Amino acid sequence: MPMKLMISSNSLPPAAMSAPPFPFTPNPLPLTTIKSTLKPPHSLSLDASHMLRATHLADLSAGHTSPHPNFGCVIAKGDTILGEGYLYGQGTRPAEAIAVEAARDKGKGATAYLNLESGDCDGDEAAVRAILQSGVGRVVVGIRHPLEHLRGKAIRLMRSEGIKVDVLGEDLQSKVIE
Repeated sequence: MPMKLMISSNSLPPAAMSAPPFPFTPNPLPLTTIKSTLKPPHSLSLDASHMLRATHLADLSAGHTSPHPNFGCVIAKGDTILGEGYLYGQGTRPAEAIAVEAARDKGKGATAYLNLESGDCDGDEAAVRAILQSGVGRVVVGIRHPLEHLRGKAIRLMRSEGIKVDVLGEDLQSKVIE
């Protein structure tokens, strides 16, 4: 006969009854009331999956891009990755240009996932130009560029050219729907 384990608050040590070791606020609403602000065909889980891949690509250049940050780019349609790239080192081609080249003409209407907003330290805007010329219809940016003089510049340029740009934590959020 299977044995049942019964635990009551009387059988637990006092330490187990104390607050968890991290700040914890339970969600007071049922999960069915929490919905994404996005409408199909965009899915937050799909966006997260491709963004995670872009971040992993960026990590491949860790220690080789100084003084620049690590950049990774994935170009995808739905769950199919069409092209990807990362900044190999200082002075090499931008991650976006490598990903666009790998995607070839399949990138039209696709989504580009950038772990970090494109930077233009050399003034040639090669990364943004590659995205604009590719025909990508949407760009998802993980975080804005850390340098103040570059922060928002690439996002504004892509939006002015008609590309939908979503920034994680700013444009892509969940909200409670009653």
